[in-house]
Amino acid sequence: FFLCENCFKVHKQLPSTKNHSILSLDEFMQSKTSLLTANRLLLCERHPQELLKLYCKDCEMLVCRDCVLVRHKSHNYSFVDEIIEEEKAHLQVVTLKELEEILTVTKETISSVENTQAKVLSSNDDHLAQMTATFEDINYMLNNCKDDLSGEIGQITEDDLYPLQKQQKDLGALKINVENCYKFTKKTLQDGTSLEIMSAKKQMLERTKYLQELHKNSPTSPVTKPSTTICY
Repeated sequence: FFLCENCFKVHKQLPSTKNHSILSLDEFMQSKTSLLTANRLLLCERHPQELLKLYCKDCEMLVCRDCVLVRHKSHNYSFVDEIIEEEKAHLQVVTLKELEEILTVTKETISSVENTQAKVLSSNDDHLAQMTATFEDINYMLNNCKDDLSGEIGQITEDDLYPLQKQQKDLGALKINVENCYKFTKKTLQDGTSLEIMSAKKQMLERTKYLQELHKNSPTSPVTKPSTTICY
């Protein structure tokens, strides 16, 4: 399972889980004990002598022969070898393809945000230059307003940049999550065995759906544009 920072802290405090071994995503992808090589997943926890050769579609989990005879006998199940190609094709569409689309849009939005920030900063420079030129032509009393106007311009720039910086930060976090999920899903589909892929299927689908929701709720264009006009 993937854990967020808060879940990680709780996981390390609970008596039943505090001794669990928890890896970062990079450590997990490189670890010899990862999902892709953990032989213990091939044996049924309820029936340790039986291999997990079937997949229960109703429960979305790998099961052994004895599980089918007892707990899943009325469920819709199939041998993993018989459905793996279909499942891989399905996962290819609903995870990798969707993640690629999210990643493409996210990268484009980040680029647009960066360009907009540059325009805001450029506009700030233009305003300051215009302000300086104007004050050279007016008397000493008006020059006392210079500091006030400079602060106003700075505040406008700060107000324009704040939502863009927040958007860039959120999009950056989304990009990292999508890239990590994409790498994990792609490596699992490419290098994982049939059993390993089916074991990770639910997690991959849930993670992809979660990222889809985040992407859906993220603006795909800069939240503000440098359109403020200052009159002198």
